[in-house]
Amino acid sequence: MNYKLNEIIEKSIVEVIGTDSQVESKFKELIDKHQEKVHFIPLKYRTFGGFLQSLNIRFGNFLEVFIGNVIDLKEDIEVLHVSERMGLKICDECERKINRHIDYKGDINELNERLNELYEIIFKYNTKKEGNYNKRNRDVDILIKEGDVYTYIEVKYNDDHDTGKFDSINRKALKTYAGLVNKYNIDNPDNFNLILYYFNSNKRYFPSPYLLDGEEVLRAKELFERLDLPVTYRDVEKQFDRLDKDLEGDFDRYLDMLNEIISNRENKENGFQRVRL
Repeated sequence: MNYKLNEIIEKSIVEVIGTDSQVESKFKELIDKHQEKVHFIPLKYRTFGGFLQSLNIRFGNFLEVFIGNVIDLKEDIEVLHVSERMGLKICDECERKINRHIDYKGDINELNERLNELYEIIFKYNTKKEGNYNKRNRDVDILIKEGDVYTYIEVKYNDDHDTGKFDSINRKALKTYAGLVNKYNIDNPDNFNLILYYFNSNKRYFPSPYLLDGEEVLRAKELFERLDLPVTYRDVEKQFDRLDKDLEGDFDRYLDMLNEIISNRENKENGFQRVRL
């Protein structure tokens, strides 16, 4: 099974980084961008830093695709959507209730009761054929189905966001969940689970004031165990550790590629100036 995991990781990494020609095009684009700016940091480091930053931003998408592919290894789970933007409808009552749930943090001991009230509103109003619905495009990270039970999984790398971003993540997860309830016309909360999944195990907001830790908020190995996946979180850790060392040579090669592009540009510009003289 580990060979399949390795294939999934390597394929996903290629999708994020791109081919050599795509990397070269990205470098040229970044050079054009940074060459216009006055800065004390050398051009090659600003360019390479921009390249690394773009990969870090795309790492979130990589995790969604990667986790979706890992889940797909289990035969009795159907992966319906991975990293897709979908038009989803939410009624006014649900939107207001979700916003109140996030904006007005109550007693943590009453969280279970508040969540039950929230889900009651979602399944009561957001499954009606008529009503005041607002349709918006929303990012659906992972939606799976096992038997008659759907599960929406919101994927995040780390539980280390500032308060405003943390609130937005939970708000987005709940509104996406509510929109999917409407899209798939699910009228029984027992048939639709919500999971906010952090790939790493570190905790900043614990316990969560919005979702139940250990049930709706899962970290690291907890998702793998909950879904009883054929690979373990430890398997993934080992593969990532190996790739961390293997990819170092690739990134050294990318830096050499960047140096060559900048050098060729400088030589071309100097040659053009000599011709003019």
